[in-house]
Amino acid sequence: MREISLTSKYKVVKLFLTGLSYDEISHQVGIAKGSVVNIISEFREGYLQVPPDMTEYVDALRQVAVDLRKNNSSIAQVQSCFKLDLKLREIGVSSEKAEHWLDICHNIASPTVSTDRFVSASLKLSQVASESGLNYGDVLNDYNAKLSRSKELSKEIEREEQQLTEARVSHQEEKEQATRELDAVTKAIATAQDMFRKQKEDLKARMDEYLAQHNLSWKKINTVVALLDMELGRVGMAKADI
Repeated sequence: MREISLTSKYKVVKLFLTGLSYDEISHQVGIAKGSVVNIISEFREGYLQVPPDMTEYVDALRQVAVDLRKNNSSIAQVQSCFKLDLKLREIGVSSEKAEHWLDICHNIASPTVSTDRFVSASLKLSQVASESGLNYGDVLNDYNAKLSRSKELSKEIEREEQQLTEARVSHQEEKEQATRELDAVTKAIATAQDMFRKQKEDLKARMDEYLAQHNLSWKKINTVVALLDMELGRVGMAKADI
């Protein structure tokens, strides 16, 4: 088995520190992947020093570590931030807009806002916009217009209900007034009928008294009237003339 030169080993370590994968290092250096793994193990265990031309790179990594410690951060947190940056790029968010997106996420995570409801509403709004071809502003304007119209209709319904209630009250008052007037007329008719009955009874009593005083009867009177009509008729007087 051919021994790998120190120069090649340094090259492997240098490529490893720049972030290349074992396969990429194996391809560039021209050695087997297993050899690359062994060389990296030697470097991690301290059997290989940092390549001379990588000192400045190592110093930069050192400074990064120092800065992280000053900000109470760690490499794991940097990895999380790196993953987040990749995700933002995948959805089309550039580095310039990342801070704005983080502010939005911060607002969403506010205790006064339900994250689930916010996301759900956003997805539904996006779906409506996709299906209708309207953008966010158009959908919002349409919603506000319909909401305003709904409020106007509610006020109109309240006015109509108020007018209907007033009409019912007025109708009830008119009905009660008509009932009172009808009762008054009914009582007046009843009073007139009672007076007429009494007058009729009084007139009949007086007539009966008169007939008794003069020894008359309705039969005699009717007989006389019939004879008178007959005799007058003989002399040519019509019923209307008599």
